[in-house]
Amino acid sequence: MLKFNNSVNIRQIITFSTLTERPVLLENIRIFEQPQGVSQYEIKFMRLVEKISNGAKFEIGTNGTTVKYYPGIITNNEGMQFDFECGKDRNITYYLEYLIILALFGKTGLQVNLKGITNDNIDNSIDNLQNVCIPLLKKFGVDGEIKFKVNKRGFRPEAGGEVFVQIPFVKFLRSISFTEKGMIKRVRGVACGGKISPQILNDIISKVREILNDYLPDVWIYSDFCNKTKMGPSRGYGISLFAETNNGAYICAEDCYDENREKEENFNIGERVALQLLDEILYSGAVDSFSQTFMLNLMVLAEKKLNFVKLGRVTSYTIENIRIIRQFTGVTFKITKANKEKYDKLKEQLDEQKEMEEEQEQQEEEDNSDENQQEDQQNKEEDIPDPALMIFSCYGVGLQNMARVTF
Repeated sequence: MLKFNNSVNIRQIITFSTLTERPVLLENIRIFEQPQGVSQYEIKFMRLVEKISNGAKFEIGTNGTTVKYYPGIITNNEGMQFDFECGKDRNITYYLEYLIILALFGKTGLQVNLKGITNDNIDNSIDNLQNVCIPLLKKFGVDGEIKFKVNKRGFRPEAGGEVFVQIPFVKFLRSISFTEKGMIKRVRGVACGGKISPQILNDIISKVREILNDYLPDVWIYSDFCNKTKMGPSRGYGISLFAETNNGAYICAEDCYDENREKEENFNIGERVALQLLDEILYSGAVDSFSQTFMLNLMVLAEKKLNFVKLGRVTSYTIENIRIIRQFTGVTFKITKANKEKYDKLKEQLDEQKEMEEEQEQQEEEDNSDENQQEDQQNKEEDIPDPALMIFSCYGVGLQNMARVTF
């Protein structure tokens, strides 16, 4: 039995414990925090794993700081559709992100109606998960129909959203080499809200287009204004953006109304999301920072071949998950610095272009312009950040779907 001490990423531990069929003991969970022990949303995730498994067993200590888990066989409720209440603490995507990985190796396909929050500022929205994770699954050879259908929007604090999820089973995952992000060819998005003035969504969309249209013309954002029958009891609004490249990469950004913010901050959601998307495009690799862990998990579970992916800013959450992966599977990642020649060449071209424009505007002041250009050039070199991209590579464990007898 594997032991983990004071670990906070319980979803990752439970998921890999189930897939590798190795029991785990979690001790001293949040003993230095208040309240101590596992949270209600983590207990709900355990109940969801029990629902889709046969023989799974959780033993939670009296004060909640100790959990024993004995994994079972993933059956996906024998293919029968069921409802699951995710609660008001975390977004539906908190459960769905790891539910997808588990369901792929189930006895049958999964059909579930998840109820809870669809849009908030803590977890990814259902729109970004749908538009980013589904294309990633296709790259690993998941050929069946993957379906996310938002029947109701749910905002904090009362939730009330509903999402129907359909995930097929696979025999195994193919290896992947995804090291080139490519050039951005279009930006798509969804601005959603309800129990508010429709003009708020129009203002958000206008502000996003005002910023992004300076970079490319193909920007289209869908306005999803929900009536009372299509959303929960709480008012709210938000926007999700995702940029698609010519190499099949998807980079996302999002923001949502927060009643604890000042009114001015909520009105500036459109501008903030547009700038956040540009920041992600600059610093991300082939996948954005929101999808790093999801991508690395699939690479580890893929067939026994080399897998490659280019990542940008590696989050602390990703680093912790890499350590958990090593404990369960023994897989380690080789991390090498990506080639920066293309980035340096692009920077030189931009500098030359700006120098030519300055020379044309200041032909009459050649002496002064030479000094200004040197100062400007130094400032530009200091201001342009280094993306610091990394190539993550590993051998997959070749996990086979053992829940099915025949295929």
